Amino acid sequence: MQGIENNFLPKSLIYEDINKTPIKQENWCFSIAINNENSLILVGCGNWIKVYQVKQEKVRLIHYYLTPNRVIIVIFFKFNFLFASSSEDNSIIIWSPYFNQKSKFLMKLRGHSKNIQCLVLHPIDDQMLITGSYDSKIKFWSCYNKSNILSGNCLQTITEHSSHVYGLSINQNGNKLISCGLDNLILVMERINQDSHWSVKQKIKVIRYGFRIAFVSDLVLVFLPQSSSHLKIYTLNPIDNEYSNSEDVVIDGGNSFCNHYFPIQYCQQKKLMLIKNGNCLNFVRVILPFKDNNNTQKVEIISISRYIFKMRKAQIFVIIKFMVHQVMMEIIQYFGQNQRMKFKYQSILRILSDILIIKKIVYVYNIKIILINKF
Repeated sequence: MQGIENNFLPKSLIYEDINKTPIKQENWCFSIAINNENSLILVGCGNWIKVYQVKQEKVRLIHYYLTPNRVIIVIFFKFNFLFASSSEDNSIIIWSPYFNQKSKFLMKLRGHSKNIQCLVLHPIDDQMLITGSYDSKIKFWSCYNKSNILSGNCLQTITEHSSHVYGLSINQNGNKLISCGLDNLILVMERINQDSHWSVKQKIKVIRYGFRIAFVSDLVLVFLPQSSSHLKIYTLNPIDNEYSNSEDVVIDGGNSFCNHYFPIQYCQQKKLMLIKNGNCLNFVRVILPFKDNNNTQKVEIISISRYIFKMRKAQIFVIIKFMVHQVMMEIIQYFGQNQRMKFKYQSILRILSDILIIKKIVYVYNIKIILINKF
């Protein structure tokens, strides 16, 4: 472990606040999204979706939408200018990017009977949304019809879970999907080609349910049980084509309260994973499968958070959005900490800069939004 410390300790870098006047939010913020051009920020605050424009290192509120219920998720589409949200009315709403007084939602996707708690976009087919709900169902949605006209349609429903669906993750090729839920079950789903339906290929029974699950590659997935100090590593056996628990990695934050608002984020380029667990953010280094002396496939996953930082007094929700040449960090919610914690975050950013390529970072502290950029 000493060698890891030498490799990951940071150099001293300086950051400054781009936005000199913090943007105060009166309501709790459960979700933030940034578009690919770094020009717009969506913030879900209570029943509001607020749209901020980032221009010449200045941030200003340009529009807002009032929704009937509390906003849970906001997300930008990757290949067009639309964005989507989910709230406690059990629906997905597709919104127009043209912000004016007459603008409103374009379409509502209805089909779930309870709150939608997780949502992923297909990495290749930007017309496809996948949702998981408290109603135990996973739904696949198409936002356009065959004539390429906006028309929401539920393509398929997976009903293999028997309770709340908490987490979803899709692989880079878009042909494998995994889920976890309150029923202590992990589902592994696949589809053969773009025209075929998804099918459940494996059911993995776990001892304790969890909120967080993610693909590292087609061969490796990780799962974090609730209140656990051990990240479960599952590797694919090429003989029976099934995943099995190959090892556990110790991480910080076990034996403390957690929730589902922060999915695991993985930067494939940097082989770095960010995992919220209780009151801690864990940075995990991933070394993809290699063959040992016995010609056996191995994967090495090392927790490096002890060399970065530990947060034990704050409940934090974070999303890291990885792009080709940059990493953007969004801390979604931060409860009741004093101003001194800001300097701790700045220290964290200096450390992150030695591991990731960070161009622009957005974070919320004391329910304030501040942009930070590197000199």
